Amino acid sequence: MSGRPARTLLLGLALVAFVGLGLPHGVLGVAWPSMRASFDQPLSELGILLVTYTAGYLGASAASGPLTARVGTGRLLTAATALAAVSALGWAMAPWWGAVLVASVPLGMAGGLLDSGLNAHVALRHGARILNLLHGGYGIGATAGPVVVTSLLAAAASWRIAYLVLVALEAALALAFWRTRSSWSDDRDGGPAAGGDRTEEHCAAAAMLPLSVALFFVYTGLEVAVGQWSFSLLTEGRSLSATAGGLWVASYWAGLTAGRLGLGALGARVPRHLALDLSMAGAVVGTALLWLDPGGLGPAGLPVTGLSLATIFPTLVSLTPDRLGAGRTPVAVGFQLASAGLGAALVPGLAGGLIGRFGLDALGPLLVTSAGVMTVVHLATNRVATHPPSPSAEVP
Repeated sequence: MSGRPARTLLLGLALVAFVGLGLPHGVLGVAWPSMRASFDQPLSELGILLVTYTAGYLGASAASGPLTARVGTGRLLTAATALAAVSALGWAMAPWWGAVLVASVPLGMAGGLLDSGLNAHVALRHGARILNLLHGGYGIGATAGPVVVTSLLAAAASWRIAYLVLVALEAALALAFWRTRSSWSDDRDGGPAAGGDRTEEHCAAAAMLPLSVALFFVYTGLEVAVGQWSFSLLTEGRSLSATAGGLWVASYWAGLTAGRLGLGALGARVPRHLALDLSMAGAVVGTALLWLDPGGLGPAGLPVTGLSLATIFPTLVSLTPDRLGAGRTPVAVGFQLASAGLGAALVPGLAGGLIGRFGLDALGPLLVTSAGVMTVVHLATNRVATHPPSPSAEVP
């Protein structure tokens, strides 16, 4: 296929793939109390599980640029989804805890390849609007995850069924990516030519990349920590029912989804830098509300935080070609997402360690501190970005 039908089909597959990326993240936070009971593990062991997942994610994300250059996007996505299906099956069928930890490494590798490959491809060819819409797919999966697990638990069914759903989804995606592999644009050249880097542009990129990597680290650590630990905070720390806790966690992911879909629909009518500024402020407010719990309103901080975080990740990815150059984008996105994966493990892992030592009340201060640090790094990044992106880069 070629032209608009092929573009529509590939973007549809990318959307479903983002749903598949979000589903396990939404599932795990709500499934964790039941999962740890199945394997007789302490509450803080979630941090170890996230670290093993990230070990695979980090290596695969960092290698995604060179791998794309070698095999092309279509084959990369086919391999990643097939690996995700096999790994999710390992989680669903694991007879003991060690098997879950082993299966989490290739599951992380699959996530890193999918996340980096799709983000770089869409950032180069479609811009911020499509990225927000696709990351809305991640939010759909992450929102559906708590609902699926809450429904299973209410029906006295096993958490393992949720991972069998993921197996079916990833297997179908692997087949679809294989069938359409020749329709994907060939990314083996590293993306469109950037037209030769001037010296000052090279220096700006050298200064921007570390800040960009740090921003992805803090943002993703915050996003995952809220998603994975808030259910335990609400149910075990504040005595909400499992159903109420699951629905509040779902509202967090729903806010993330609604914000991305909304900004995807609005396109360039909301400037990207303004959206980022508002998001940073909202994240501080939402996490503070969850922590302080004034009058029992703490759970309302979850949808506020989700809505505030919504646009940060896709907007930062969409700014990468402008800030670092199109020729550097596939490799840069790989490093950004590797850093994001590291943050997704270390910040929730730190939360697990603090909770194990000081109790669940330690979660709130950590989340607020993370939101504050993210805002500071964002402001520093703006100071380095002396060349604003052109308006034409806002929308494809």
